[in-house]
Amino acid sequence: MSRRWSEDYVAHVLRPNFQQAKRYLFKPLILINKAHALMLYRTGLMRLEPAAKLLTALEEIERAGSRSYTYSEVYEDLYFAVEARLIDLAGPEAGGNMQLARSRNDIDAAMIRMVLRETLLGFSEALSELRGVLLERAFEHLDSLMPGYTHNQPAQPTTLAHYLGGVIGVLERDSRRLRFAYSNVNRNPLGAAAMTTTGFAIRRDLTATYLGFEGLSENAIDAVGGVDHTLEAVSAALTCSVTLSRLVFDLMTWASREVGFLRVPDEFVQISSIMPQKRNPVVLEHTRSKLARAHGAGETVYTLARNVPFGDINDVGEQMIEPALSCFTEADEAINLLSAVLEGAKFDTGLMNQRSGEHFTTATGLADALVAQLGLPFRQAHHVASKLVDIAYKDGITPAQVTAAHLERAAFETLGRNLGVTDEFVTRALDPRAFVDARTLPGGPARAAMQPFLERARETLLEDNTWHRAENSRLRRAVDALEGEIDAVLREQVAVGV
Repeated sequence: MSRRWSEDYVAHVLRPNFQQAKRYLFKPLILINKAHALMLYRTGLMRLEPAAKLLTALEEIERAGSRSYTYSEVYEDLYFAVEARLIDLAGPEAGGNMQLARSRNDIDAAMIRMVLRETLLGFSEALSELRGVLLERAFEHLDSLMPGYTHNQPAQPTTLAHYLGGVIGVLERDSRRLRFAYSNVNRNPLGAAAMTTTGFAIRRDLTATYLGFEGLSENAIDAVGGVDHTLEAVSAALTCSVTLSRLVFDLMTWASREVGFLRVPDEFVQISSIMPQKRNPVVLEHTRSKLARAHGAGETVYTLARNVPFGDINDVGEQMIEPALSCFTEADEAINLLSAVLEGAKFDTGLMNQRSGEHFTTATGLADALVAQLGLPFRQAHHVASKLVDIAYKDGITPAQVTAAHLERAAFETLGRNLGVTDEFVTRALDPRAFVDARTLPGGPARAAMQPFLERARETLLEDNTWHRAENSRLRRAVDALEGEIDAVLREQVAVGV
């Protein structure tokens, strides 16, 4: 029975939603239909003959694919179009009972969860690849000195490995957040029906097993109306994208001619149409833009969920699909670009080493030496080191030119007495390599601290990659088992027919 919709409603709602469903939801819809039909048969709610007809029809629809469907005003959405085709193929009794003990509400919730879990797995795998690239570069640069920055100013010497290790630590937690979000996404809402379950004695655990869900989204109102699992998944992607945007900021700074720490591979560089000297690392700009778009899409998901009723409603259903997936797609593409750029990037370690001790980044080391070797209280030592820096800048002296005489002058002006230090003491106290090598505590930049950290990070990455493989394999096995049970039902029908 056809229904005439407003042309505006068709143009702006029904047709776009139909196309969206074809793109994202056709495959999970077919799997859900198969699981539901098989469950109805296994629980005795559907006889063998109509169940076999339904399953055979579903396989035919699956073979034809989503391309066989075009929007028509006859049907409100893809679900009803597929249901009509099922009735045509399987007959009114079998096809008409496909909807027994379920609703579009729990079907929609299940489809979105299935798409989202696949998206989370793929995103987590891409993030692991980036972590692997960062790990390898960090191992290469365990001893590569560089200046560390606070408030965008040279602060203390560190190493490139130490900087990259900081990023790796955050990305490890991002991976944990993604896995936790995955565990909440991968729950079965089927059987919730519209919002109160059903009076038919179905088995929700069976459809969960058939579809690879790890347990139930138990409360029926929560199952169709709670979207915190989507928000949590998007939040994990947003948190990751914010960290990556900060990394990109630093990389763009390092790639500038004035800083010169980083050379982006030629295959990612564009030239100017008018200025022949330009070598623009625009890949980093595109990466930053993708992360910004990811953030915007994620914010849209959160905005859709605000101030709407707690229950099934379009705002937090089909309207969330595009922005949620866009958030992951944009961030995923940014991650892939970063992995490729960092794998081939060249770091000017000579320049980084030279600058690691400039601008008196080792002043803290000098203050520490005054405490450790001369017994000064740290605040006094801090004042002496600070005065030395003031004197050096006023006199145009670099750290490498500072002598014991300069330090004695600073001490006398600050404490009213000399310290009795030597040039050797001053040179070692201001040496960036000595500064780094002294910081062997967990979390420090010294090789003794960084190498065990990176080894543990490598083990964590291997564990995460093992989880990816195991989870992908488990989902494939669930589909294979479902198809195997369907084949058994169809063979049973043939045997009964014979």
